[in-house]
Amino acid sequence: MPDPVKLPSEPVLDGVADDDKGTVRDAVYVLYTLKLCSSWSVLAHPRMYELSGFLDLKKDSDFDLSDLQVIAQVDPLRIRHMGVRVIGASGTVSVWVHIQRKSEPVVLEEQEIVRIRKRRSWWSG
Repeated sequence: MPDPVKLPSEPVLDGVADDDKGTVRDAVYVLYTLKLCSSWSVLAHPRMYELSGFLDLKKDSDFDLSDLQVIAQVDPLRIRHMGVRVIGASGTVSVWVHIQRKSEPVVLEEQEIVRIRKRRSWWSG
């Protein structure tokens, strides 16, 4: 069994509602588990949170679509968008994740419902 992930300290989630702290905290842990970031920040917006994990460019690191999919699996209904961003002239690279607030209604598209149903059928039999 792998060792548990140890952050430098428990994430301080100022501005994150109590109902949302579990999902945001889990997403931070996944970023550290994948060794995708050396630091992070969370911005609270009216309908969602933006989690940014800043990559340590002093060491070699690779990430791909499968890493982003692992992040999405933290809460597939609430993690709606994510990507990679280069910030301005500094060239800082970050992985960003939009996490919908629990108080916001979940909106699913027909394609997502079909995909969930197919996955469920495959699991059950």
